[in-house]
Amino acid sequence: MSRCLRLSLNRDSVSHMNPFEAREYVAAEVRAALARDGRSAAQLAADAGIPRSSLSKKMRATVAFTVEEVLAIALALEIDPAALLPNQQSRAVA
Repeated sequence: MSRCLRLSLNRDSVSHMNPFEAREYVAAEVRAALARDGRSAAQLAADAGIPRSSLSKKMRATVAFTVEEVLAIALALEIDPAALLPNQQSRAVA
């Protein structure tokens, strides 16, 4: 992800994201969570039950993660699934 795009996508900008930006955001959060965890992408794929080639495409944001995959990844990494998704709090402001 480009630095400009990454800076423009923060957890509070969900209402302004197009589908591609949302896909890139989730992919970046998965990569960051994986780096913090210290395991390899191949190990995450095995632990989450996602084919390695599929996980690779999704981590590069060429294909979107499914809800089930986000949940499986969060479970494998022992994190809250919400940590991988944009924050919708800004939508609740009336």
